[in-house]
Amino acid sequence: MFRSKRKSPLSSRIGSRFGGGRKKRKKIVAGVALLLFIPYIGSTLAATVTINTDKALEFGQGALSAIACDTDIRTAISETWYNSGPYFRVSTIALTNLNNTDNTASPSQNSGCGNKKLKIQLLDSSGDPLTIGTSSTKSVMIKVPTSNTLSISNEQDATVLNGNTAALSNSGATSTLTITIPSSTPVNAGNLSRIVIESED
Repeated sequence: MFRSKRKSPLSSRIGSRFGGGRKKRKKIVAGVALLLFIPYIGSTLAATVTINTDKALEFGQGALSAIACDTDIRTAISETWYNSGPYFRVSTIALTNLNNTDNTASPSQNSGCGNKKLKIQLLDSSGDPLTIGTSSTKSVMIKVPTSNTLSISNEQDATVLNGNTAALSNSGATSTLTITIPSSTPVNAGNLSRIVIESED
């Protein structure tokens, strides 16, 4: 009887011809790994805009800065096109979820930053402070008011705005402190990597 020399797919090792072989399986595994990695990249990039973590410093345009008087302060910047640059400049720095309650008589962790001094700096990727104001100053110092006020005066005790302006809205744990940087002293937003807040009595 004549026997066919054709091989049945079941007569050889599974994987040599049947099922696509090792190379195809490697491609499938690599594809699955890539699909799993893409959402992680997306969430990482998205997190750089406004981050809710307990880190004192954070990359990107927003961060939660852990300082003793208020661990829930969130920072963010807004940008405006600066045609003379040309580049996007930092127009405002906003500190939201700021608690301006005065607890200097009995200070404790996260009890409020009222009447405390906050020092705000903008750092580049090397950790060096950017000029933020007149006379090549590298920071803004603000003594946090304990009541709702539309504007904060540069003459206020321990407040050094260096040509910038500041305003506080609301009172208690939902206050927002907004620092406005004028176009006369532009800060290139492309150089900004971190926002730093320090508190002191």
